Amino acid sequence: MSKTPNHRYNRFRTVSPDVWCSDRPALLSVDQFNASGYGKEDALQIECVKWFKKQYPELELLLVHNLNGAELVNREKQWPHLVKLGAVAGSPDLTLKVPSGDFGCLEIEVKTRKGKQRPGQRRVELATVKAGNAYVIVRSQAEFERVVTGYLENGVY
Repeated sequence: MSKTPNHRYNRFRTVSPDVWCSDRPALLSVDQFNASGYGKEDALQIECVKWFKKQYPELELLLVHNLNGAELVNREKQWPHLVKLGAVAGSPDLTLKVPSGDFGCLEIEVKTRKGKQRPGQRRVELATVKAGNAYVIVRSQAEFERVVTGYLENGVY
């Protein structure tokens, strides 16, 4: 990990949370999280993406979700077609397509506290890091905020 400040991206300063979320808590309560109607990882990812779009509106088009985890109606028939289109099993949930520090991009895997990486995800992580990109597993919105802010402002995560 690079520890050199990345002055090119210091223009991505964060917005104070009270500017955009005075009507809601910064983090979901356990009850809100469990009642969200989504899987726990999905609910966490949704809150992380909401925060990112509010905090870095000029970069919102550069944080993208990988649809590999989408539920398919007929996975046996549809997945081979998606692979032909470029889908890769184990791809991380989010990619922040902004270079910072020594990294070309930041790949983010969202997991619950007890969630574990699958073998395919581990292979993708190793390939990502070997190629000179950043890869991180986040387990909370606070961790996501810390990682993204550090990555964009200082080139570290």
